[in-house]
Amino acid sequence: MEWNMQLTGRVEEKRRWSEGIHQAVEAKEGLKIQADSVIVAQITYQSLFKLYPKLSGMTGTAKTEEKEFLKMFQIPVIEVPTNLPNIRNDLPIQAFATARGKWEHVRREVAYMFRLCRPVLVGTTSVENSEHLSDLLKEWNIPHNVLNARPKYAGKEAEIVAQAGQKCAITISTNMAGRGTDIILGGNPKVEGRLLSALTREAPNVEVDGEAISQKVLSKIKVGSSSSALLAKAALMGW
Repeated sequence: MEWNMQLTGRVEEKRRWSEGIHQAVEAKEGLKIQADSVIVAQITYQSLFKLYPKLSGMTGTAKTEEKEFLKMFQIPVIEVPTNLPNIRNDLPIQAFATARGKWEHVRREVAYMFRLCRPVLVGTTSVENSEHLSDLLKEWNIPHNVLNARPKYAGKEAEIVAQAGQKCAITISTNMAGRGTDIILGGNPKVEGRLLSALTREAPNVEVDGEAISQKVLSKIKVGSSSSALLAKAALMGW
């Protein structure tokens, strides 16, 4: 039994829950119940990093955690400007009362952009959501690629992401996309290759969505436009 981490979209091997939770799940699924692991020692990432006399690093999403870096490690965050100006047009967020309405909107948007032959990257937050949207696009005979943690897709991650900027390319991704592979637009990016990035979210969680989808994916896309589809059920409860 392996974990599929929702925040990263990746399968975590050789990790087990503690305090009998993993054994309970193994029993529920009819698997061989293995002995519980014994924790000999543990340490937080913050404490581990503080053992080093000097710290530095580089990431595309450090700006949102600037206060924590300063508080925990007394390290400032310096933002390096992009080589070319960011001319991406971030469209207003679309909120929907039902999941069905949200996915129908995303499907119509993808179909419209496919007719224009614009590349489209759709970010989802789970394997199930990525495959649900894939099924919806198949109903309309819209060719596309899926990138999620399943072995048949994960092994082609670099290839799928590298081709996501080609004309007419439709790519559905989970949170696993965006690390180590750039999306390069094919043809003339100013005329032909404008990429639409559609972000689908289940809750207005700025920290999770900002890291997992918005910043990690959009930090690589400087032209074209982006659109977010938010399921308003959770938002209506809190606003």
